[in-house]
Amino acid sequence: MVLRGSNHDECQQKYNKLSLEHEQLIRRNAESEKQLNIHKQMLDKETRAKGHLRADNDLLQNTVQELNQRIVMLFNRNEEKANQERAIVSQALTPQELQIAVAELRLLLQEEKERTASLERRLEDTSRELEDVTRTLFEEANRMVSLEARRRSQAEEQSEALKGRLEELSHRCDLESAQNKTLKERIRSSSRLDLFRVRELAWNQSTDNISVTSNGSEAKRERGNSKSNGSGTSLRRTNSAPFVHGLCYQEEEAQELAMEELSIDEEPTAEYVAIPQELPAGPLAHFSEFLRPEPDKELLSGRLGEKAAPCLRIFKSRKSIGNRIVAGARSGFISSWRQINRALAENTCYIETLPAGHQQIQCDCCESTHAAFRTRMGTKDAEEGLGYTEWRPICHSCRERLVCVADLYTFIRNARAGVSKKDLPCLFREFLRLRMRINLTTMMSLPDERHLNVLTTIRPGANNNNT
Repeated sequence: MVLRGSNHDECQQKYNKLSLEHEQLIRRNAESEKQLNIHKQMLDKETRAKGHLRADNDLLQNTVQELNQRIVMLFNRNEEKANQERAIVSQALTPQELQIAVAELRLLLQEEKERTASLERRLEDTSRELEDVTRTLFEEANRMVSLEARRRSQAEEQSEALKGRLEELSHRCDLESAQNKTLKERIRSSSRLDLFRVRELAWNQSTDNISVTSNGSEAKRERGNSKSNGSGTSLRRTNSAPFVHGLCYQEEEAQELAMEELSIDEEPTAEYVAIPQELPAGPLAHFSEFLRPEPDKELLSGRLGEKAAPCLRIFKSRKSIGNRIVAGARSGFISSWRQINRALAENTCYIETLPAGHQQIQCDCCESTHAAFRTRMGTKDAEEGLGYTEWRPICHSCRERLVCVADLYTFIRNARAGVSKKDLPCLFREFLRLRMRINLTTMMSLPDERHLNVLTTIRPGANNNNT
């Protein structure tokens, strides 16, 4: 079952990874669209550049026409000047005046040549720049189009592959969920009865020091150590009080791991105590009256609150109550069952497993050496408000007593709040089951052997009308 759970987690991780890759492909497609938009903008710029080039060409042509006109005009002017020179010569101008006129004409001709050369250089530079820009734009456009086509084809292939893998993983996740559900149902149908039998065997061993074998052969009473016969399972007593509080801790760890996998809101079963299907109307009416939510109504009060007292008031230490209270005050741990009851009712009690390397710490409640958990509880002060005690170690038996009372309080709190959708008879049966669980836990925690007479009257599947 752990392997299947790990496979389910692995499939879920692969599913999340493929979802991330799918999102990356979507982002890549978005980037490709952005690049296409940039390419379109560059094409628009190219079109505008071509328009500007055409305008420049038109301007150059107009300039060339103007230059031609000016050249024609200059030629005309030269002719006029030549005519003037001839007229001057004809008028018998002096050589000095002729030299001055020639020098002026040469200056004008030189200026016109320089202007024409500069315009031709500008035209050549503009044509060369236009060719470079056009070639660059076409190369970039071709490169972007080919790159976009290649990326799009790769993205489509990856998307198809990811879709196939997502469908496969979804199918595998559904199969794993169905298998896990089937395994939980099998554990739910077998774990409760096995847990009750293990506890009953543990209590028989703790009181009578009997070696119990699984093949159902005869049981022998011994004063010393008990030995296993054949392939049977033997429960060996080592130190009476710690073994009682440990409740066969090694054998019960597997049962607890199986029970933790079960759902909390499951239907009450008859594996612990058989509850009759038809319930009397009187108790149902009182129970319905009790479940009415009232602002000033305490969670558990009166006789119902006193029912939890024996389960919380059991201390197996030989110390007196006064010594325990003094020791609790010195260590910061709550010793009064009313304070513990208040912390459980107000949901301010926290229980967790001890860290590794602290498995042989003594329990603060019963002084057992099997303390595997630790707890702290909330305390109310008129001046400081809500506070918490220090973490104190507790054994498995004390933890069970706290948990069964806390489960009853949580059930009543949820029932009053309307969280559960079950009908009133189902809620009442669940309430009776939790009450009987408190009674069984209380009797299993008693050091007196007389509780075994009570346990023998309650068997799985037996009709008990006095519940």
